[in-house]
Amino acid sequence: VILKHRIQNNDYEILVSKLLKGEPLPQEFGSEERFNESRAEETPAAETNAKKLPVNQQHLKNAWECSQRSTKDDWHEWIRRLSVELLKESPSHALRACASLAGVYHQLARELFNAGFISCWSELYYQYKDELVSSLMSALRAPNIPAEIVSTILNLAEFMEHYDKPLPIDIKTLGNHAENCHAYAKALHYKELEFISEASTETIEKLIQINNQLQLPDAAIGILTHAQQNPNLQDLQLKENWYEKLNRWEDALTAYEKRRTDDPNDFEATLGVMRCLHSLGNWDGLSELVQEKWPESDITNRKSMATFAAAGAWSLGQWSLMEDYIENIKPDNYYRPFYQAIIALHKNQYSEAVRHIDKTRDLLDTELTALVGESYNRAYNVVVRVQMLAELEEIITYKQYADQPDRQATIRKTWMKRLKGCQRNVDVWQQILKVRTLVISPKENMEMWIKFANLCRKSDRLELAEKTLRQLLVGDQKLEVIHSSILARASPQVVYAHLKWMWASGVREEALGYLRDFTTRMSNDHHRVGNTGLLARCCLKKGEWQKVLQDDWDRETIPDILQSYLLATQYDKEWYKAWHAWALANFEVISFYEKSNSTENNTPADQNITVTEEVNGDIHQEVLRYVVPSVQGFFKSIALSRGNCLQDTLRLLTLWFKYGYQEEVCNAIKEGFSNVNIDTWLEVIPQLIARIHAPNQQVRRLIHDLLAEVGKEHPQALIYPLTVASKSPSSYRQTAAESVMDKLRAHSAVLVDQALLVSQELIRVAILWHEIWMENLEEASRLFFIERNFEAMFNILDELQERLDRGPETLREVAFVQAYGRELQEAGGWCKKYKQTGDMTFLSQAWQIYHEMFKKITAQVGTITTLELQYVSPKLLAARDLELAVPGTYKSGEPVTKIASFISTVNIISSKQRPRKLNLIGNDGKEYQFLLKGNSRVIYL
Repeated sequence: VILKHRIQNNDYEILVSKLLKGEPLPQEFGSEERFNESRAEETPAAETNAKKLPVNQQHLKNAWECSQRSTKDDWHEWIRRLSVELLKESPSHALRACASLAGVYHQLARELFNAGFISCWSELYYQYKDELVSSLMSALRAPNIPAEIVSTILNLAEFMEHYDKPLPIDIKTLGNHAENCHAYAKALHYKELEFISEASTETIEKLIQINNQLQLPDAAIGILTHAQQNPNLQDLQLKENWYEKLNRWEDALTAYEKRRTDDPNDFEATLGVMRCLHSLGNWDGLSELVQEKWPESDITNRKSMATFAAAGAWSLGQWSLMEDYIENIKPDNYYRPFYQAIIALHKNQYSEAVRHIDKTRDLLDTELTALVGESYNRAYNVVVRVQMLAELEEIITYKQYADQPDRQATIRKTWMKRLKGCQRNVDVWQQILKVRTLVISPKENMEMWIKFANLCRKSDRLELAEKTLRQLLVGDQKLEVIHSSILARASPQVVYAHLKWMWASGVREEALGYLRDFTTRMSNDHHRVGNTGLLARCCLKKGEWQKVLQDDWDRETIPDILQSYLLATQYDKEWYKAWHAWALANFEVISFYEKSNSTENNTPADQNITVTEEVNGDIHQEVLRYVVPSVQGFFKSIALSRGNCLQDTLRLLTLWFKYGYQEEVCNAIKEGFSNVNIDTWLEVIPQLIARIHAPNQQVRRLIHDLLAEVGKEHPQALIYPLTVASKSPSSYRQTAAESVMDKLRAHSAVLVDQALLVSQELIRVAILWHEIWMENLEEASRLFFIERNFEAMFNILDELQERLDRGPETLREVAFVQAYGRELQEAGGWCKKYKQTGDMTFLSQAWQIYHEMFKKITAQVGTITTLELQYVSPKLLAARDLELAVPGTYKSGEPVTKIASFISTVNIISSKQRPRKLNLIGNDGKEYQFLLKGNSRVIYL
């Protein structure tokens, strides 16, 4: 190591020189204490660095003083000066060295603020610490302090707490400030600490709200459940707004309505109803309630209602009312300039709209900065609002292109693509689509509104989904009943979405009946053109619903359900989902009949499978007629799949191995091979290799043919498992693997030869002759002394003797023969005499020698902790720049990482199996480590 890295040390060289010459070591190196002292004297720099620098606490006090700060610029200057001063006065040499650069590069000062603070904090007197904390709290309470500086102080408090030096600031104060600046993760931490120390109704409410802000609904519900089960909070009453914080808007609305019934003049309950109606998209109900309460409300209550009132008026196109409501929204509220921009756009006052958009951006800037500092996910809703402002500007451009439909179409296409990239969240989509209604009505943008309705349905917002679909069907959300005549005239896509909503609403039988009629009507020639894709989806959905209503497969309904799936594949021949459903349905029917047949015959299903696999008897025709369609369907779905199709491939293999001896099934599989990508089989190579010696000739031949094809394209993927199979104790499996390897050798001879060499040598490394003899003598003694199984014992001993007679090949094996060979040969001779005469004396003599050898070999094995390849496997050490890939690294379509060389030293892990840690170098220059286990036949990496 010293030579390799060219390390020079005068003391080391003197010591080595004296040792080589046989001279006594210097006296000063005889004591460890003196040696350490001399080392300390040689490194005065290290001792100097350990000394702390003095801290001028008065200078720091001048920097943290903040009583004269009032504007945002003042506060920015305050934090900048404090950051730099902390570095200038830091007792750390490293931090103080950064002070000059931090003075001109504020980013560095900001990054080192926490480190500088904690280094100085430890040196401050208690009086100065109190004054510093007081200054920080004054900064937090300051009305005009920017949110990013509050975040800096909160980060500091978290940093100090992490290093067990928490600032003496009340956690309630920290939690409130964290929440105010939208640092919800920190707010949650402090509120949880507050909850642990004192669980109050207010704390529970805050925890629910913060968890909801962090998009952790399960945690919010958990807090509520815990509080209800807490014996100290038995009198806890579930508040209406807790439902809101859990996004259970229907429950919240019911609770608020009940509260209003008890007290019609309860304004908080009225405001709660408005929030619920706003979130549920019930704009008519919201508008009616606002118009009822607005005239009798004072200015304070009007300001509280104004935001919801303006939203309802906008959605219903009540522009004059909307203007009145906007005037009552607080000036610092984001929604005031936003709604003013909406009004200006409606009036085509573009310059006025731009002014309000810019003002809205300014109001959002602080909130967005604080949230992005935590995470993008938590800032996402604000990012959506910023996106809406950009779209308002695009709407201005859209309106100005009224005489250029091509440009308008381009903008619409951009909007559609952008919406598809947004989170699939109902509130997000609703806001964005609502803005776009300024220029595109829902019926003009039907595709996206249908997707929105489907999103509402999947998110269990069924009421909002219903209102959206009613608007698309008839343009009237108040219509209570959708008659069949309306469905007959409506757009097919909307009708299909409406039927799915009916099913989700629980009207399942009726929904299926409507779907049957709708599908029949659609299948007529004059309706089919342009709607074949939709028709395929209707057929697929019909099959799924029929199956759900049946609970399980039934002999009478099977044909009807399968026919629905089959029609889906015919109407859209390139739709993966249809082919997958068709194949899977047939597969499940096969399983149903197998289970039925095994029950009737009192035969376990798995035993029945074995019989059908191994015996070429007649299969029940009811089962067989579903096998070929299932095979064909899986091949088609695999071919069409854009993602992972492992499940389909495994089901296909199940059918192949189980029914592959049937002529029709065999032909279907042969035909399917040409329809799928050869890479499909890479994930199931272990399953194919496991069946390489299948008893049925047709199945076996197809497996060999497929493996040969895979080997042509991906020999690296096949070579390792084939090599393992070729070492199998089963002669059938070994022969089958060698047959496939011969085909592989035709185009990759070097690869095959290298794989066999590496495999054989790894076995030699994985288990030494010492270990082979130790393990096998132990097993043979058990067979002889305990089981008295002479035949099995001699099988083991004869194999050991054959290995010994073949002679050693490595220096380690030569050493074994030199140490134990004569005695073992002598014992083998006594065994031969026993076989010739049957005299137990000879066998006893042999076992006496074996016993002595076993004790010696076992003792030596325990001392072996490392192996050197030059002694254990020189061929492996000499192997360089192989064509063989590093095990486990091969991936289709990527460069092959090949074995460049093997590290010469192999460590042995001290355990019962004594696995080896083998290291090798790839041609990418990286070192790869493997755990090597095995026996005399096979190794495992």
